[in-house]
Amino acid sequence: MCSALTSDVNVTISFHKDSQDNPIRSVLSPTRSESIPIPLELRVQGSNLTREGIFILATKPITVMGLSSGIYTAASFLALPIDALGVEYYVVTWERDMSSIEFLIIGVYNNTDVQLTLPTSISLNGYFAERGNPFTETINRLDTLQIQAMEDLSGTRIEANKKIAVISGNAKAVVSPTPRNYSDHAIEMLPSVDKWGKHFIVTSTPLRRLHDYMKLVSEFHNTNVSMNCGSIKSFTLEEANKIHNEALYSGSSCEIISDQPILVVLFTNNQINQSDKSDPSMVLIPPVEQWGNAFTFSVDAIFENYLILIVRDKDRYELLLNGTTVNFHSFKQIQGTDFYSGFQRISKGVHSLTHQSGNASFSALLYGKKNQVAYYVPVGMNLNSLYQVSINQWSKQSTLEYI
Repeated sequence: MCSALTSDVNVTISFHKDSQDNPIRSVLSPTRSESIPIPLELRVQGSNLTREGIFILATKPITVMGLSSGIYTAASFLALPIDALGVEYYVVTWERDMSSIEFLIIGVYNNTDVQLTLPTSISLNGYFAERGNPFTETINRLDTLQIQAMEDLSGTRIEANKKIAVISGNAKAVVSPTPRNYSDHAIEMLPSVDKWGKHFIVTSTPLRRLHDYMKLVSEFHNTNVSMNCGSIKSFTLEEANKIHNEALYSGSSCEIISDQPILVVLFTNNQINQSDKSDPSMVLIPPVEQWGNAFTFSVDAIFENYLILIVRDKDRYELLLNGTTVNFHSFKQIQGTDFYSGFQRISKGVHSLTHQSGNASFSALLYGKKNQVAYYVPVGMNLNSLYQVSINQWSKQSTLEYI
């Protein structure tokens, strides 16, 4: 946790244990970050409905990132505030895993009805949920509904009658099979569909020899997509919850434009050998429509950390990191666009990204790695409702209304 403010912030972290709430109180000082260990007994096991949610309340705005770290494993996600959550989500996971493919739904309010439609059959609390057949669970505040499977859960549709949070990913993702089958935890907290966009800039993971993979998810039928990764490729996502995989080769970038909102997630590849320190991870790609103009984030010393930036040509000379102009020697223009991308190594501590003009927007991702371990996370993004989705209760029909 960290804050961009110049005054202290009071933070209370609550979770339910032994039939009662257990608060942890902390004071977040300016320019300092704080890590709060989460009890291992709050780890959700299997496909199950439990009460392992964590509630964070701050007296002023803060940045919260979740980090799961262990021996040869790490994953991270940007925690989204309650006012930015929604009622409809689509799950994104990787299709190969050494353990389990999974997603987690967290209850925000009591008596929340959640309907799920999965691409594979599962068993949940003695109930058999068949592929493609919707089923409903009722959850309460801080309830956690986890679904695990050995098949890809991408395209799972989640609808609720009240706001919920959704985290998806893999316990031990294997992006490309290798003789040693390196794997790693991969997670991301997902935006609801009203936060999706139609314009994306994606860059490959820095200092990697293996390619990455992009996963695109559609919400609406007949979504037309144009992708320029050095050459232009166009295709149509003909169905709602349609998934499209595309390789992103080392050192390359892509501009993606669609005529209806989509979700884009990047998966990094396995480690090759000891000289290629990294491992599978996943990161949400913020759409250009949701880029921000000021971010505060913290970096841990146990990783080799890199900040990846994307900004328009006209705005790149006024981008500031900790009050100092960003060094653009490594930045390159993305082919066919007016965007520039680049990366630089970044040290431990709390950092701020701002723009002198105050109204220019940019994308910022944080990538960390060490031997057989990697994490990837947005340092921040806007979470505006770009359009309204009108859903007939528990139906598969959606209509699009722009705001």
